[in-house]
Amino acid sequence: MFDTVFEKCVIASGLVAETELQSAVKQMTDEGLTLTDETSEHLAQILVKRGFLNRWQSRQLLAGRGRFNLGEYRIFDSIGHGGMGQVFKARHHITKKVVAVKVLPKEKALRSQSAIDNFHREVQSLARLNHPNIVSAIDAGMDGNVYYLVVEYVPGPDLRKLIRNRGPLTEVTASNLMIQAAKGLSCAHRMGLVHRDIKPGNILVTMNGLAKLSDLGLASSQESAESLPSKVVGTADYLCPDQVRKPNEPEPIWDIYSLGCTLYFMVTGKVPYPNGNTNEKVRQHLDPNTHPVNPAFHNPGLSENFVNVLACMMAKDPRERISSADEVIRLMSLWDDGIPKPLEFLNPDVNLFSEPQHYDADLETAGSESENDSGSGAEVGDLGAYSESQLEKRAMPSEIENGNRMVSPNSPYAQTCSIPAPPPVPTSGSGRMHGSPPPVSRQQEGGMKTSGNGKGEQKASKNWGGFLKRITRKSENG
Repeated sequence: MFDTVFEKCVIASGLVAETELQSAVKQMTDEGLTLTDETSEHLAQILVKRGFLNRWQSRQLLAGRGRFNLGEYRIFDSIGHGGMGQVFKARHHITKKVVAVKVLPKEKALRSQSAIDNFHREVQSLARLNHPNIVSAIDAGMDGNVYYLVVEYVPGPDLRKLIRNRGPLTEVTASNLMIQAAKGLSCAHRMGLVHRDIKPGNILVTMNGLAKLSDLGLASSQESAESLPSKVVGTADYLCPDQVRKPNEPEPIWDIYSLGCTLYFMVTGKVPYPNGNTNEKVRQHLDPNTHPVNPAFHNPGLSENFVNVLACMMAKDPRERISSADEVIRLMSLWDDGIPKPLEFLNPDVNLFSEPQHYDADLETAGSESENDSGSGAEVGDLGAYSESQLEKRAMPSEIENGNRMVSPNSPYAQTCSIPAPPPVPTSGSGRMHGSPPPVSRQQEGGMKTSGNGKGEQKASKNWGGFLKRITRKSENG
């Protein structure tokens, strides 16, 4: 009765009743068209117009893919990729609750035990966490050869897509979302978990301004660190140097560096090191003499204090870096209280959601995206060559003590640490956004001098090394 591949897939999927399919076929006949495999696309368009299929479902059926069920859940759309694999939008058969289903690709499950271990790790990690700023786990299971994890569906984009839509954020809005992300991260750290893949794509934001940390597929427990392979995992654009040097010794402070890189992207719309391939990006994170462009060069509205906090989050030496997510929350609270606020000024001409990925009969998925200036993330492969013994160690000042990392108006480190103010950046008007605290005077150190012709000033404004390298404790004699 049903001869084309499309018709057979439609019936097998259970998405459309036979009577409705027959009615759509009759419409085609009335329009003078004969149904064949070549004309099935027209039949698909009729079913979409009638509301029986959405565009994503029609594409899958036209490609001969007829499976849309996983356990008790029916897949009806594709959301994108996560660290573990494909992410789908689904609905529970009985409760009708809309959820997100993360699927481990079949080929990964068959070829890589580490992929299965990562899957189990994410399930176990999420099961331990209960926080409003972390995407919560609902269910997990295995259907045939397919492993899947069910998590809450967050109705909003990730930060990467949000910044693509509306451009760089003000320091006030960025602080609000950063506080929320840091609260979720603090909860994970208290449970002994290190995320290891903090990036804009792993922070989801609802239209009401609620930020949620997602994708703990690479999260590792400090207690089980010895069982981790000596392999660098994460995303090259946001990768902490410590994570490359000692990949099997996870520390919460890794996530602080990645959070700083994420904040850099939030206020500039650019990754810290946009040039080069994956290995070259990692080398730039490792090189103590290589630093990102001053974020104030891209966003002149950033205040000195804000840039200083960002610099301390991204300090390459862990002894110079802000030490905890709680400290990030305290410092970011200088600009905002972290209470979710509705997002405004979105560009309606830019799609917040990427084009859905293909979905085949085995729920398999293709690889991840490559990195560009938009900050999508270049995945790190096996970087075993970057073992600590082969890295050139940076000579660190012996006087730097754990904790003396920052200067801010209310910081306990204000009298023991010196960070030069950001170099001058041409601005219009006041150059500062509403809510920025007033600048705090700081002792200026060498290396930031500018010439009177203005060229030196412009050069200094782009060179961020001046205050990333100078987070040093003042000597007693000044």
